[in-house]
Amino acid sequence: MSMLNRNKEQIYLYSSLIILPLLSVIILAYATMGVPTDISALADGILVLLLVPIIIFAGLTLIFLLVLSYYLGRLYKSTNSLLDNLQIFTERTNTSAKRYAQKTSVQINQFNRIIQIPLNTMGYLRRQFTNLF
Repeated sequence: MSMLNRNKEQIYLYSSLIILPLLSVIILAYATMGVPTDISALADGILVLLLVPIIIFAGLTLIFLLVLSYYLGRLYKSTNSLLDNLQIFTERTNTSAKRYAQKTSVQINQFNRIIQIPLNTMGYLRRQFTNLF
């Protein structure tokens, strides 16, 4: 925060150093002219010169905000595109996982049937054998 204040002080110092010679030139120009001067025009000129740093700062702030909004818009578009791609990838992954889960379930059921065939055969033969005696 102190660095920011120091930078502001430097900006005001440099702008004041620029404005002071301009004011002195205007005052000397009016003083050397032999015509009566319009004090309100002189006051308006001095006021404009005093407001120049504020006008420049406001312009730079507007430019910064425009650039920031442009890059935030680009960031939003790229993030939105990335999320859309991620959603498509997730949907494809979910369908693949469901398909493989279904295939695995079918294979396990077939494996259980294959295992149960000898067990059922042994049970049938045991019943037949007990029926004989």
